[in-house]
Amino acid sequence: MINIYYNVEPLRSNEEITDFVNKARNGTHGERNALLILIGLNTGLRMSDILNLKVGQIRYHDIVHITEKKTKKRRVILLTRLRPQINHYIKDLPEANYKFNPNKPGIFQWQSVDDVFLMVVD
Repeated sequence: MINIYYNVEPLRSNEEITDFVNKARNGTHGERNALLILIGLNTGLRMSDILNLKVGQIRYHDIVHITEKKTKKRRVILLTRLRPQINHYIKDLPEANYKFNPNKPGIFQWQSVDDVFLMVVD
């Protein structure tokens, strides 16, 4: 078995972030992937917490209260800066749906997000 190691460096400039998000927009689920990244960058939430957001939680609220899955801590997240992107993505989704997989709630898991990131950096 061959071990592959990645040199993980943070995105430091606006240009690097824009480049990364634009690459994520390519493909079948590009808008979803870009929004996953933007929410993570703007809130600092873990992917497991982002994937647990439901449309009803964020449709009309820029301030959202969540309980982090890993730490069980209560947290307030601000979505004001992402409102246009969020509204565009969820406009036709029902309130009860998980935001990132409207057809199969709960199926898109954080391991799948790793695949998205690998696709973007390749």
